[in-house]
Amino acid sequence: MSPPNLLKIQPEKDITFNYSLFAMSTCHLYLQNVSDDGSLVAFKIKTTAPKNYLVKPSNGTVKAGETCTVQIVLQPLAKDPEKPLSSDRFLVQATKVSNEDALPRDYWQKLDKEAVQDRRLNVVLRKNATEANQDYASSGVGGEREPNTRGALESAPPETEADLRAENERLRKRVADLEKKTKKGGWEIWHYAAMFVFFIAMHIALNTVFGSPGGGKQ
Repeated sequence: MSPPNLLKIQPEKDITFNYSLFAMSTCHLYLQNVSDDGSLVAFKIKTTAPKNYLVKPSNGTVKAGETCTVQIVLQPLAKDPEKPLSSDRFLVQATKVSNEDALPRDYWQKLDKEAVQDRRLNVVLRKNATEANQDYASSGVGGEREPNTRGALESAPPETEADLRAENERLRKRVADLEKKTKKGGWEIWHYAAMFVFFIAMHIALNTVFGSPGGGKQ
């Protein structure tokens, strides 16, 4: 003979706590009397970790068609658990009774298994979304952004820009001198020709910097 279906229990499988460190967390169980013959149903709730939880009420009766709301409070956690699925468990037991009188402690132990509905529930611990996001942000996950070198160039101090402009002018004069010296023959011509190419490249680079948008005042 299979155990009776007396209570519809929500949630059916997992009790989930959205916790924050150093604060109590609360969730609820809903016990609805769905007995076929409209019997009064008594229930009892037990846990493998009684020091970690407050259950109210932990026992009582539910009339036909009615629902009892059970509050379960998780005691404050000092650190995050290693994994969301806790080793803690809850057991909800239900049986038919004739009246609403309080049941003696040994009543449940004397019942036949066929007269008792048992439902085991797991405990799932999930960190509060706001606190979890704060932890993610403070951890620096994702790395640092690359520096905006273009912005740094565009916002160069005026004195640095003036120095570069002065250097550009000196290069212009140097190029002019080199153009005159390239008229000489022998090795010296090739030497100055190489220097000429180098300074021309520098000249173009500096003009590119100051000619680009935001590269300096005109």
